[in-house]
Parts: sequence; structure tokens; C-alpha cells
Amino acid sequence: MGLLSWLFPSKDDKLAQAHAALAAGRFADARMTAEDLGDFPGAAELILQAEEGLTRKNLEDVYGWIKAGDLNRAREQLEIADELCPRHLEFLLQAADVALRAADVQQKAQKKADQQAQNSKLFDVNPSFKTANPDEQIALPEGVSEAEAEALKARLAILVDGYPESLRHRFVELGSAFASAVIDLEDGQIDRAAAVLDSLPQDDALVRYERARVHLARRDPLAATTDLRTFAELAGGHFRVGNTHSGVLLAQALAMSGEHVAAVSALEDASAHNLDVGAGLYAALLEYTGRLADADRVLRALLTKFGSQPHLYVMLARVREKSGERIAAMRVLETCLEKCACGTGGCNKPAEPEIDAYRMLATLYLEDGLETPRALELADTARSMVQQPVWEDVYLAALAARKRQDDTWSEMALQLRTGTPEGDPRHARLEQHLAIA
Repeated sequence: MGLLSWLFPSKDDKLAQAHAALAAGRFADARMTAEDLGDFPGAAELILQAEEGLTRKNLEDVYGWIKAGDLNRAREQLEIADELCPRHLEFLLQAADVALRAADVQQKAQKKADQQAQNSKLFDVNPSFKTANPDEQIALPEGVSEAEAEALKARLAILVDGYPESLRHRFVELGSAFASAVIDLEDGQIDRAAAVLDSLPQDDALVRYERARVHLARRDPLAATTDLRTFAELAGGHFRVGNTHSGVLLAQALAMSGEHVAAVSALEDASAHNLDVGAGLYAALLEYTGRLADADRVLRALLTKFGSQPHLYVMLARVREKSGERIAAMRVLETCLEKCACGTGGCNKPAEPEIDAYRMLATLYLEDGLETPRALELADTARSMVQQPVWEDVYLAALAARKRQDDTWSEMALQLRTGTPEGDPRHARLEQHLAIA
């Protein structure tokens, strides 16, 4: 398939892509591509074949999860298989359902036998809370059965232990309603948690913190910002809470609202950029607000601390490119490819590089006329990784085609010009590197 067929495929091209995906065992890709074809000849038959392949694959996964003891995952796979299953494979679906039910009965019996020992271990997780509160009991939500009570107490104790020590007593004092709201929030029951939190005292630090989490879950950053600032006033500053930090949440809320400079200030005021949980956000915000030297410093520190992480290398290369240090950016990306990829997928090296690493390095080389054979090799690798082409993929394909003296480059460049909005800074790149006479 030529470059234009790959980037702008016809229905025949898409049908060929779907057949290739089916032959390679990528049934979901084959089905999705074929569905885009509507009533095009051959599409319906291909969808049926893809659904049969998906059904068999999901049923294999059902048995795999049963063997691993994860029956929830097994149920999810069975539901997927049920949605896709052609009629002639229903007997396989029924057999998997019987196996899952038998495993469920066996697992419940085992859990019942192990319940007492399991509860004892859970309580051992939080001795600090029990020592600090010897006479206080965490109020359980209403309607909790006796069988659920011990495990829920242990779960609440773990949650309490995640709050700053100076605020833990408030969890107990706020009672069962607050405990219920926190559990609901942890379980994704956002509206139910919100209704309870709105009925509790609004001058309490923990209530305002949990309300902020509700607002973030609802994508309401302005309300979350108000609650997090009030939390800091009531609590005497920002704190680590569980696996996150209230200062980081405030910065996220501000960034979501478009207040990027204020988000940076929030992280710095809370000293959250020294915490693992906030460092990546801090680096991204520094880049976004143009503090490129600071972003470079933070990213280098993160790479030193966490080792070879592809996304950190790509961020660092992007920062250096924006700083005008294109050769330095190329070196960073080459380091990324050297340290993060073995080419086989079977080595013990860190996670494989993202497509951004290949795409960006190939683009820089081709734009600057450097390392042409290497650039074209990288461009081909990036192209092979593309699921859905974006502007940068078409741009790179055009650069590579031009370097190979393939006349299709000018048509791709024209497509880019037509599809790039007026005033978009990417027009300057087109004029500089893909000018059409």
C-alpha cells in the first residue's frame, strides 16, 4: 500500500487492511475497520469472522482468569464474549459460564473459611491508628451487615491512616455519614458521596477536601479550587493525603481551569514538586508556561531518580527543541531509543519507547538534513506504530517522501495546508520544510 493509500485509504484499501488485521489475529482492529465500511461488499462477512475470533479469544481469557482466581475479570471477559458471540458458538459460551459459576462457588467457600484470619491481617496494617485512638471506634455506615463489618472497619482504618495525623480524629468525630461518603467516593459513587458531603459541616477541613475530590471527578475545577484552598486554610496548609497531595490536586484543578501560572505557584507554595506524585505535573507546567530551563532541570532530576522512562525523555527533548537546542534534543531521543528498546520485546530493559520518540527524532533529522538513512529508518518505524494518523504523522510521511524523491510528498503537503487551521503556527513549518513551488 502506497503512502497516500495508507494515510487516506479508499474503501478497498480499508477492506484490505481489515483482512490483514484478521490474518494477524488483530480481530478488534479488523472488526472496527470493517464496521466503518457500512454495507460495502465483503464487510459483513469479515465482521462475522472477526467476531468469531474475538469470541474465541475472550473465552480463552475467561478460562485464564478463572485459573488465576480473578473471577471479576473472568466475568468481564464473559460479558464481552456474550455480546459478540455468533449463534453457532453459543455452546462454548454456555460451557464457560458453567465453569465460572463452579469456580465462584468454590471461591466463596474458601473465602468464608479464611475470613477470620484475613480480618486479623487487615487490622495489623494500621497499628498507628489503633494506638492513637484506643477508645474511639470508627462509625460504620448504616446497613452494614455483621459479615461485612470487620472487613469494612479495616478498610476505613487504612483510609484514616492516609490523612495527616493532626486531622485523623475528625474522621471519627464526623461519624458514619462521613465514613459512608468516603467509601462511596472510593467506589466511584460520586453523586451519592456528594449528597452526603453537602449535608455535613462546611467548615471542616476533611469535608472540604473530599468535596474537592468530588468536584474533580465531575470535571468542575473551579469548585474544586475553592474547596482545596478552604481546606488549606482550615488545616493549616497543604498535606499528603493517601497517595496524593492536596497541593498537587489544587495545581491540577488550576491547570484544568487554564490558570497554568497559578498552578505552578500552587505546586511551589506547597513544595509539592519535591514529591514523586507532583514532579511530572510540575515539569509539564513549567514547559507550558515557558520556564524551559527549570523544566529541563526537573526532568533531568526525574530521569536520575526513576531511570529510563520514555515519556520523560520525550518531554526533555521537546523542552530542548523549544529552547533552540535541536542537536541536544536529538541526543536525548537517541539515548531514549538506546536505553529503552531492545528491538525484540523480550529483553529485560525498561518500557519500549513511545511512537513520539521515533516520530520526533525522525522529524528533527529530516528537517535539519542530518543522518538521512537513520532518519528514514526511524520514519518507517514510526509509521508502523501508527494506529490513527495525526498531523505529525502526515508531516513526517511527507518529509520522508520528499527525501526519497517520491512525488507524492507534494500532495501530502497540500493536504496538510488544507487541513491546518488559519493562524496555526504549524503553517510556518510547512513553509520552511515542505514549500510547494
